[in-house]
Amino acid sequence: MSLPELSSIIGRLESVASRLETVALSGTGGDGGADSSVSVDLFNAIISNALANYLAKSGAIGGEVAEQAQLVADTFHLSKDVVSTAVRCSKPADAELAKLLKPLSDKIADIETYRNKRRASKVHNHLAALAESSPAFGWVLITPAPAPYVKEMLDAATFYLNRVLKEYKGVDDNHVQWVKSYTALLTDLQGYIKSNHTTGLAWNRTGSPAKAVQSGGGPPAPPPNLPPPPTVAASTGGADKAALFSALNQGDGVTKGLKKVTSDMQTHKNPALRGASVVPAKAAGSSGGYQGTAKAPPSGEPMIQLDKKRWRVEFHDNNKSLLVEVKDKSESVYVFRCNNSVIQVKGKTNIITLDQCKKSSVVFEDVISTLDFVNCQSVKAQVTGRLPIVNIDKTDGCQVYLSKSSKDAQIISAKSSEMNILIPRDDGEYKEFPVPEQFRTSFDGTRLTTDAVDTMG
Repeated sequence: MSLPELSSIIGRLESVASRLETVALSGTGGDGGADSSVSVDLFNAIISNALANYLAKSGAIGGEVAEQAQLVADTFHLSKDVVSTAVRCSKPADAELAKLLKPLSDKIADIETYRNKRRASKVHNHLAALAESSPAFGWVLITPAPAPYVKEMLDAATFYLNRVLKEYKGVDDNHVQWVKSYTALLTDLQGYIKSNHTTGLAWNRTGSPAKAVQSGGGPPAPPPNLPPPPTVAASTGGADKAALFSALNQGDGVTKGLKKVTSDMQTHKNPALRGASVVPAKAAGSSGGYQGTAKAPPSGEPMIQLDKKRWRVEFHDNNKSLLVEVKDKSESVYVFRCNNSVIQVKGKTNIITLDQCKKSSVVFEDVISTLDFVNCQSVKAQVTGRLPIVNIDKTDGCQVYLSKSSKDAQIISAKSSEMNILIPRDDGEYKEFPVPEQFRTSFDGTRLTTDAVDTMG
């Protein structure tokens, strides 16, 4: 190798080292003022690589998967505009920031809306995975830990991603590759945020306010984002998320209407509340605060219909005589937003799913694959025949009555509480077993081990 060639290589290495040092110095987040070229270039790299790969895998499947993927791509381009603005401008006032973030928050809501309008889709699990994790694309407003927040959103999608893998592994590799590409996309996004915006989106403290740059004839205004805060990572339903986005657009004003928790609402001071699932509301006419997280009653036309191979039981309220007669074991039953209702399923079915149901029960004979509870409250199920697996995800209050032939059923739970499995005894009565909610994890010298913590009493 000649001396000029060696000098050229050394010069390039020094340039790379200098850029990496700039990233390290600018990656503390907050108002540190990240280097524009590095921060934006690294985000562009995600768009050119991980996002492009995800779009290609979505295009291989086509249809609704590809359409929803385009919404995801839109959020990344909007986020890039936000990052580009942040490295040039100082952070604006809350009211102006909310205006800047509105286009991105609207696009995130569109991802959820797309899923909600296609509940009967054959690729519903794909659409649901994106909808559950879509708040991750609004990381630019999350402080002080946006990177862990993105990881939390990926975890929220895992339930549906695993169902895609289970359905298509060994059947259609396009769907398996799609899961891998989406997981890689969020993983790369998390890594980028951790390196460049550790404690929050880095604004340029020495720059002019974002509003001034926009009105001064510079590049088009960056439309930033507005995601739900970490405490609502598993929020249910597009209406709830849309209401939350709207409330967050108020800036600091969102907290002004919050109600104080008085002693009569506290279970440790009011034993009568301990058996109830919710604290009773005050009498009508009392002053109310922000109610964005309240669960809405079923909204929509009640229906029981067979859509291809999926029975749709939706929006029933106080109906204790719902009946589904399954004729083909490949058919599945999907129960959505039913309240205080009872569903009886006759015949052998593939899958039964209860999604966003409250105080409802399902009684069935045989299930080939799984019984799933997702985003439910105070639900019950009873099997009279065979049931191999029960999935409980983001559900508070769940009782499952097993039959003698289903005693060996596997119970898989995540982010859920008040779960009980009832096993039949020889005398015909049931014995109740609580599913552990608390776990103890320790390092044994080589790996982490986790054990359930037994409840007292």
